[in-house]
Amino acid sequence: MIGKGTAIIHLVPYDFVIRSAVYLTHLKDGENKTYHVINPSPPTIKDAFASLLYELHGKKARFTIPVSIASAAIGPRFIQRLLGVPKETLDYFSGQHLYDCSALLEDLRGSGISCQPFPKLAPAMVTFYNEHADNKNFMKSF
Repeated sequence: MIGKGTAIIHLVPYDFVIRSAVYLTHLKDGENKTYHVINPSPPTIKDAFASLLYELHGKKARFTIPVSIASAAIGPRFIQRLLGVPKETLDYFSGQHLYDCSALLEDLRGSGISCQPFPKLAPAMVTFYNEHADNKNFMKSF
C-alpha cells in the first residue's frame, strides 16, 4: 500500500457512464444541467487497493510505503516504463477530490441505472488486467 490510503478514488465503470449519458440526454428535465457522472459511494485508495490485491493474489496488504519514497523510486522514466506506471499515478494517493453528484442521483432515480460498489467491480478489472498484462503495446500510452 502506498500512503495512508485515505484519499478517495473515482473509478467508474464505462457501462454506468454510457447508460447515464444516454438516459440523461433524452431526459427533458436534464436540459441545461451539468452532471458529475461519478460513483456516488467512491472507495478510499486503501479499500480499492485491498479489493484489487485480494482479487488478484488472494492476499491482504502487510505494510505501507510513504508517498514520498514511492515518488522518488518511480521518478526515473525507465522505471515508469519498466513498471508500466506513470509517476503521476501517485497523485491519486494523496489528493482529495470530492464531487457533487446529487443532480445525477436525482435525475437517475427510478431509471434502474446505478453504479455498483467497488468490490463488485474489482473482479472485472482484474480479469481485464490479466488479459492484457503481457501486451507490451497496451502500456505504451505514456
